[in-house]
Amino acid sequence: MILFKEYFEQTNDFVRSSIYWMVRSSDVEDLVQESYLKAWKSFRFFDQKSSFKTWIYRIAMNTTYDYLRKSKEVNSQETIDSSSGISDDLSDKDLVTKSLMELSIKHREVFILFYKFDYKIDEIADTLSVPSGTVKSRLNKARDVFKNAIAIHGDGHE
Repeated sequence: MILFKEYFEQTNDFVRSSIYWMVRSSDVEDLVQESYLKAWKSFRFFDQKSSFKTWIYRIAMNTTYDYLRKSKEVNSQETIDSSSGISDDLSDKDLVTKSLMELSIKHREVFILFYKFDYKIDEIADTLSVPSGTVKSRLNKARDVFKNAIAIHGDGHE
């Protein structure tokens, strides 16, 4: 119990921020709680030799993916509705957020780990359990999509 509490305190901000950048909704707290509940229930299977941060991150992202899959239809309609009325006076933060949400889930995840959390390519590969080449490919694609989204949404934006 004490060990899990220590792990929770060490990783809570990271998990919350990771989920926030993936969903940007009021459901973040629910997803954080659900992630830690899943981790608590399966904690006996956690290999103490491994990184708890990587383990809880995977649980959090799988929980987030499930949430996004379930709300895909709603989110698709919201994206269509919101993108049709983009304001000329978007703040820089709004511009970045709107552009970030244009990335697919896998591309957004790599983009956020690289730019928000300063993970190196190899660290991202280890965290996601994919080859470094896959991370590089996803990151390049994410950069292109993000750059294009900024150009489209930021047209006329100072």
